[in-house]
Amino acid sequence: MVDLNETVSEMERIFKVVVGDQVSLRTSLDPGLGSIAGDKRKISSVVVNLFLAARDATPAGGELHVATSILELEGPAAAQWRLAPGRYVELRIETRHEIQIKKVAEILGDTGAAVMARKERDLFVIAIAWPHF
Repeated sequence: MVDLNETVSEMERIFKVVVGDQVSLRTSLDPGLGSIAGDKRKISSVVVNLFLAARDATPAGGELHVATSILELEGPAAAQWRLAPGRYVELRIETRHEIQIKKVAEILGDTGAAVMARKERDLFVIAIAWPHF
């Protein structure tokens, strides 16, 4: 079991080393999140790769927002995620610049996580959902 908030907090500490000063990081972590089944190394690798992708997509600087939350998926929302209806833990990354997620999907592999990238208003959003335990 992996505490996603703890993993994001640990990665936050290395953010400046990996990304530098060109991108600022803001986090919003749901305190009632709970744990997910997963490989902490893979999840950490995904977060670092998203940091690097954000850096590469924002050569003039920008902001990256990383958030965790509980998702209750039913009907069309579950279908959009291609997941069964139920309760999930979401890791959401928002930036104003499009970033590539191919590497994220490769790292996660067949871990039960679903990855989605989409535009919302003027933001590019990458969201990863894992079953909630």
